[in-house]
Amino acid sequence: REFEDLPHEAVPTDEIMATVSELARLKHVDVFIVSGRRSTDMEGWFKGLPVTLVAEHGFMVLPPRSKTWHFTDPSIDLSWKQKVTKIFSQYVSTTPGTFIEEKMSSVVWHFRKADPEFGKWKAQQLIGNVLEILANENVIATQGQFIVEVSSNEVNKGAIMRHFMHKGNYKGVVCAGDDKTDEAMFKRSFDPHMISIKVGKGETFAKYRLSSPRLLRRLLRDIIRGRKRSNG
Repeated sequence: REFEDLPHEAVPTDEIMATVSELARLKHVDVFIVSGRRSTDMEGWFKGLPVTLVAEHGFMVLPPRSKTWHFTDPSIDLSWKQKVTKIFSQYVSTTPGTFIEEKMSSVVWHFRKADPEFGKWKAQQLIGNVLEILANENVIATQGQFIVEVSSNEVNKGAIMRHFMHKGNYKGVVCAGDDKTDEAMFKRSFDPHMISIKVGKGETFAKYRLSSPRLLRRLLRDIIRGRKRSNG
């Protein structure tokens, strides 16, 4: 999905919903949507589709046809969130156009609507500040697409994908993403049968690259057409 200035505006389009629906209904194909978004957002968009939803980078999972989300690790310590929220609030007050988004397992500072150069500079400053103050906490600070996100070091997209790959024993896996948090999937998944795709610019551990979400959607439609032809 193309980026938007505000998170609530970045919703799946009709084209995306149709593509995911067709892909999920192919024989011998499992679809996993692994996102940093909240569980309520994901369920609201994709409810009823036979896909596995993974919210907050792997913190919560909703299997197909299930009504109940479950935590991948209920014992994760999240007591550090209050400290992070306090730090982020200070940066919101000194950086016009920024705001905080609090999730169950992480805290996000958005700076997409701030002055671009000033926002990037403040983001680097914020990461250093967080890491210094929370040096003894098991957390990670990540700068993504106009965001800084602090989350538990025990939660990442790579760990949850390795779990599903081992559980499913798949002959082939196609994995695509456009954010720095997706690098955990590209870097930590050493399966030779995996096709990893970085969408957009930036350094990556992925094997392949597509320049835009539009091209990824085109690739998914080509996969759907190819599978339908092979299945008669």
